[in-house]
Parts: sequence; structure tokens; C-alpha cells
Amino acid sequence: TLINSRYLQEFNWYLIIRQCSDDLNKELFESLLLNLGISLLITIIILSFTWITLGSYQQKLEKMAITDKLTGLNNRQMFDPILEQFFKLATRNNSELAVAILDIDNFKRINDQHGHPFGDKVLVEVSNLLRKQTRSSDILCRWGGEEFLILMPTTQIIQAQHCIEQLHKALANQSFNIDGNEVYIQLSVGIASKEDNDEPNTFIYRADQALLKAKSSGRNQTVLG
Repeated sequence: TLINSRYLQEFNWYLIIRQCSDDLNKELFESLLLNLGISLLITIIILSFTWITLGSYQQKLEKMAITDKLTGLNNRQMFDPILEQFFKLATRNNSELAVAILDIDNFKRINDQHGHPFGDKVLVEVSNLLRKQTRSSDILCRWGGEEFLILMPTTQIIQAQHCIEQLHKALANQSFNIDGNEVYIQLSVGIASKEDNDEPNTFIYRADQALLKAKSSGRNQTVLG
């Protein structure tokens, strides 16, 4: 208990004030709890906001690391572990695996005539067409420059060839209207299927060699490796 006194000379009185310390302590304790609660709430809000921001930023960085920025397809860095996984799966299950490497014919001429921004739009259109013409189980990758790659699980080489023939037909019957310019696109394609003594690098190498043969033999065709 706190007692405070004061003499009032005008009235010849003594003013005595008595205050219970328990009430004072209770008020201080409640005030302290309120401040702690507010501080904790603010801390939780800040930490939650920071976690959400960092998580979103990390997801964007991860996506940028594995995705081709222009086309949205897998990039080559992402494709390597995917190939390794599907290659081991095909070996273990003794199942078929095919790959096609596609190159846009005379792409340099398109860039020279219309400029690189126009060429970028051609790459986007081709990647969109590949999405429409392939199965959901197929793996699409921008292999580099104007080259694309399609990995086809549980697919024989004849089935892969049929898929590419359908793609050739779609391109032959379709022109791309880009920035008011009508553009016809042709592809050279090399296809390979997994063999018993293959490694992932030799598997891709045979498809790449078949692509080179398709380009040197007049372009706009498919060669089996």
C-alpha cells in the first residue's frame, strides 16, 4: 500500500491519499501483457510476409534456372537430369525410348530479313505448335538456338517418326502471321531410339548426327539415326 500526504494550508487540512499497490501492479502487468501481445503479433506478421516473399522469389529463381525464358520450355540444364531419369527407367523396365532433335530450316535468313525480335517470335510460335502436336507425357526442351528436342517415353522409333510426320504436315498446311508477315516454317529432324548398349550421351549423339544428315541432304526432312 502506498500512502501520500499533503498539507492544505488554506483549510488547515491534511490530504492523505492511499493507493493499493496490488491494483497498480495489476495495471502494470496488464499493460505489459498488452504490449507483449502487440509486439508478438507484429513480429508474426513481419515474419509471415518475409517468408511468403522469399518463398515466391525462390520459386521464380528456380523456374528461371530450369526454364527457357523465351519459349517457356525446359532448358538444357533441366533436360539433363530428366534424360538420366527416363533413360534409367527405360533400361530397368526394358521399355522403348525415342528422341527427336528438330532444327528450324534457314532460321538465319529469317533473322537477317526481319531482325532478331521477329526471329524470337518465330521460336515462340514453333514451341507453341510443338506443345499442341506432342503428348502430355513427352518432354519438350529448347536445345539451343533454333533447335528443339522431344523426348518420347515408351515410344518406338516408327511411332516417333509418325509423330514428326504429323508435325511436318501441320507446318506445310499452316503459315504464321507474325507482325503482318506471312511466314512458312520447315524443320529438319533427326530421330534415334534407345539401344541396349546406349548411354544417354550416345543416345542423343545419334539423333544429332541424324539431324546433321537431314540438313545436309536438303532440309525439310526426317532422318532416323
